[in-house]
Formats: sequence, structure tokens, C-alpha cells
Amino acid sequence: MPISGVSKMRMLVIHFLIVFAATVICASTLNCSSALAIIEKAYLQNGELWLKNIGDEPRQVTKDGKPKSPVLISPNKHFVLYCIEGNQQNNFQTSIVLKNERGDTISEFRPRAHDGYCNSINQLDWIDDERIGIDCHCNPSMSLYLDVDKRTGKTQNEYYGYRFSWSPDRRTLAHVGQMIHFADWPHSEYIQFNNKNIYPKEGAVYGNDKIPVHTFISDFVWSPDSHKVAVVDDLSGSVKGKRLVIIVSGKAQPLLVKPLTGVGEFKLNWQDNNIVVVSSESGNKTFDLKTMR
Repeated sequence: MPISGVSKMRMLVIHFLIVFAATVICASTLNCSSALAIIEKAYLQNGELWLKNIGDEPRQVTKDGKPKSPVLISPNKHFVLYCIEGNQQNNFQTSIVLKNERGDTISEFRPRAHDGYCNSINQLDWIDDERIGIDCHCNPSMSLYLDVDKRTGKTQNEYYGYRFSWSPDRRTLAHVGQMIHFADWPHSEYIQFNNKNIYPKEGAVYGNDKIPVHTFISDFVWSPDSHKVAVVDDLSGSVKGKRLVIIVSGKAQPLLVKPLTGVGEFKLNWQDNNIVVVSSESGNKTFDLKTMR
């Protein structure tokens, strides 16, 4: 049946009202401000930020000449994040900038811990769509990791240590705990989950080679279900050799500690939530938690 002129006009009016309402709603909230566009690429060219949304041409969105770090797109593809590096012109004050898909600045702030500003950043990343992770340099033996709200720039949690690794569900941060740089050697390391000592429970030990001395030499690799983490411990002191350590989130003791022999350079990965594979030049070693408990 042919559509009359009046019906066509009604359809056009309805379409206009829908688009207008969506625009007004999206403009009024931070999360929805980007709902009408998806960022495909974000990059630096001649030191300035360029954005390309899906279906659009690339465009330059900054012309400030400030030194910037590589740009990070948010998981939902609606925001970009970058660091303005501290230098002599800005009194070495590092700042973080958040922009939406149009290139509008949503927030700009200096990352701050409870005892001062972070002006030396090792790494910047997205924890999730709402939180930013900032790894700040403290000394050669330690970093300070800040969990920051993207809207306000306010630090929500602080973690001292290194080898920071979020669980896939972003609820648990595993890392080596805080170590005292100038303490007597050897340094025996320990693992924390969300600032709580996990393994070994006594925490750091210094200057005692008559006990097992822990040195965690791999990244913390999480199982897909976020319940377990795998790491390699290179023991010295009274006990020597590499060990595969499996820790269950929320448990007081490791689920599994197994010797790793004949392993040089290696890589850890989970085949599923119960099988860990240690890959090296000498082959693969498979550990099935269902059969090894």
C-alpha cells in the first residue's frame, strides 16, 4: 500500500524526535555522551591527538604542543585517555587527560596519592570503563599503583609493590607486596591480593638466607573465572629451584606448589579454569588441578 504524504511527514517527525531525544539524553550524562559514536582509532601525530570514529574521517583534536604519552581507548570505545608528561615548562607536573569521542575534555587532573602527587608514571591503563590504573614510580624496588575514578580524578585505592595484575572481573589486584629497597639482602618477597598478605603469610623477610627466600619471576596469570592465579617462584636460601604456585582468591593457603625443572625462559597460560600450561623451549608442562590436589 503506498504511503501518503501525511504518513511520510509523520514518520519524518517521529524520526527527528527520536534522534533529538537521544542527543539530549546523551549530552546530559557522561556515559551516554559517547553513545552516538564509537572510537575506532586514537593516535598521536606530530605530538597531537587524532581521533577516528567508525564511519568518520580522522580529525585532529589537540593543538597544544604538550608532550603526550600514547593514547588509550576505553573498553567501551567511548573515551580516550593520555598523559601530559611533566617537563620544565610545566614544573614537571604530570597530568592525566580524559576526552570523549568528539574530542571534548571530560576531566584533567594530577594523579595524587595520600602523601603527594605522582609525577613519574611507569604505566597507565584502563581498569574498566569507570576506573583508571596508574603505576607510579617510587624507587627501583617499588611502585605505587593508584585506582582512580575517571570522572573526578580521585584516588580510590592505593597499592604498593610491583607486578600488578587485575583479575578478569577487575575485583582483585594481585601483586608482589611492598619491599624496603635499602634493607639487608636477601629480600624474600610475598604476594598480596587487594593489599592483604596471601603467600607467604609472614610477608617480607630481609637478610636471612637460612630460610626459603621467595622471588616471583613471572607475571601473575589469572584463570578465566577470576578465581585462581598462577605465578612462578624462584626459590633460594634454604630451598632452591623454581616452583609453580597456584593461589585461589580468598583462600589462606596456596592450592598447589609444584617444582619446575628443566625450564629456562617460559610462558604461563590457562587452558581452562583448572589446567595451567608452562611453555618453554624444552616443551610444555601441563598441570591439571582436578587430578593434582
